[in-house]
Amino acid sequence: MKTHRVGSYTFGGMLIAAGVMMLAHIFIPEISYELISRFWPVVFISLGIEILIANFRSEKVRFVYDVPAIFMILAVVVFTMGMACAEFSFDYLKLHYMT
Repeated sequence: MKTHRVGSYTFGGMLIAAGVMMLAHIFIPEISYELISRFWPVVFISLGIEILIANFRSEKVRFVYDVPAIFMILAVVVFTMGMACAEFSFDYLKLHYMT
């Protein structure tokens, strides 16, 4: 019986997506970290899709949830939200105290 670790593909995809969006922020400042952090529900949608696809593939597969990968996905989401808060704070400081 094969074992499928649910969460591994989602973790890889989320790392790529978060990295691409943060890199895009460097070149296109209009893409803010706040906007990037609003995509956090995509994590749960991706995990659900991965579970559904794995369930429909074969009945001879044992599913194991990849807890470290799921934990790291949540860490990336929290980091992105933290970056959004930091960006908002710096913009607020510039607007109200530096002028």
